[in-house]
Amino acid sequence: MGHTDLDRLRARIASLEARFLTPARQPDEPPPLKAVRTKERVPPWRRELAGLILVLVVTRVVLVVIGLVSRNLTPGPVVHPQPLGVGPSYSSLPFLDVWGQWDSSWYLSIAQDGYKPFPLEGPFPNYAFFPLYPFLARTVGWLVGGPFVGGLVVSNVALLVACVFLYRLVALDDDPATARRAVKYLVAAPAAFLFSAMLSESLFLALAVMCFYFARTKRWWAVGVLGFFLALSRAPGVLVVVPLLWMYMEQRGRSLRRIRPDVLSLAGFPAGLCVFMGINEALTGDGLAFTRIQVTAWGHRLQDPFSAVWRNLTGANHIWRFNGWYLIVVLALTLVFVRRFGTTYLLFVLVSVLPPMSYGVWYSMVRYTVVIFPLYVVAARVTVSRPHVDQAVTITLALLQGFLMSQWANNSSLVI
Repeated sequence: MGHTDLDRLRARIASLEARFLTPARQPDEPPPLKAVRTKERVPPWRRELAGLILVLVVTRVVLVVIGLVSRNLTPGPVVHPQPLGVGPSYSSLPFLDVWGQWDSSWYLSIAQDGYKPFPLEGPFPNYAFFPLYPFLARTVGWLVGGPFVGGLVVSNVALLVACVFLYRLVALDDDPATARRAVKYLVAAPAAFLFSAMLSESLFLALAVMCFYFARTKRWWAVGVLGFFLALSRAPGVLVVVPLLWMYMEQRGRSLRRIRPDVLSLAGFPAGLCVFMGINEALTGDGLAFTRIQVTAWGHRLQDPFSAVWRNLTGANHIWRFNGWYLIVVLALTLVFVRRFGTTYLLFVLVSVLPPMSYGVWYSMVRYTVVIFPLYVVAARVTVSRPHVDQAVTITLALLQGFLMSQWANNSSLVI
C-alpha cells in the first residue's frame, strides 16, 4: 500500500470518528459555541421577569395592608362616594374593596350596564368616560366572577406589561441597571398604587409605553394599532400622537421628502377618538357630548393654565393647593433636567399636564401626572453612579405612596 493509499485510509478513519464518536467534554473545556449563543439570545427583560412579578406582588400586598390598617384606624364606616348603585362596597372581600374609589364606580357602571344617554348621579352621565377599560373589565369579568374583579385583573396585568416595556424602552439606550431603576421608580411613585385600582391609569400607561417602544424600534404599524386603543382609553390618549409624530420626523431627518407611507399608521390615534365620538353620537345625537358635559356637569371650562396655577396655589381649597404644589414639583423637576428629557419626552409631559391645567382639573393632578413615564426614565439616568441618591429617592417616594394609599383607602380627596 503506497503513501497515497495510506493517507486516504487515515482520512477515512478520521471522518468516521468525527461522524460516529462524540468524545466527552472535559471539565475545563468551554461549552459548545451553539450553547453559548443560545443563552445570549435570551432577552434581558425575560431574565428579569420573575423578579419583577415578585416585586409587584410584594408591593401590592404591602399596599393592601396599609389600606386596611388605615381603614381600621379611622372611626366610622367607609362610605364610597357616588356609588351609582354599587352599594356600600365594591366587594365583600376587604382586600379587594380597598381598590375601588371615586371614578371606579363610573367604570363599573359602564362595564355592568353600558352607556346611558341620561345622568346617573345628579347631572353626571357616564358617557363622559372612555370605553376601552370598562369593556375589558366586563370581558375579563365573565371569566373571573364580575366586572370589578375583572377590572382589577386588567389593571394589574397592564401594570406588569407597562413595567416590562418600560424596561425594554430604557434598555435601548441605557444599561440594564438604569432600566431596572426606571421600573423601580415607576412602582414606587407616590400615586403608583392607582395602577392596581379599578381605574384606567395602568392601561393608559401600558399602551403609551408600548407606543414609544415600537416607535423607537421603527415598527410604526404596531404604533398605529396601539394608538387606536390608546385614544379609546383616556382623553389625553389621542394627544400622544404629537410626540410620536415628532419622533417619526426625527427618524426621517426632519425632511418632508423622506416621509414614507408608514406615517399613515399614526392615523390610528384620531381613528380611536372617532369611534368614541360615534358612541356619543349614537347615544345623544352629539359626537362631542363627552366634551360638553365636562362643562355643564363637572364645571371644567377652558382657561388660562398659568393664571389657574396661581389661583389654586393661593386659594382656600386645601385639596387644590396640594395637587397644585404637586404639579409645581413635577414641572420644576422637568425644567431642572430639561436637557435629559429630549424633545419627544418633553412633548409627552406637555400633552399630559396642559389639558387638565387648561380645564381646571386641579383636584386630580396627582393622578394625571403618575402616567408621565419619562420622569422615571430621567430619574434613573440622573442617579447613575449615585447609590445614596437612589436610596434617598426610593425611600422618599415609597413613604409618600404609603401616605397617599392611606388617604385613598379612606375616601380622602387628595387623590381623586
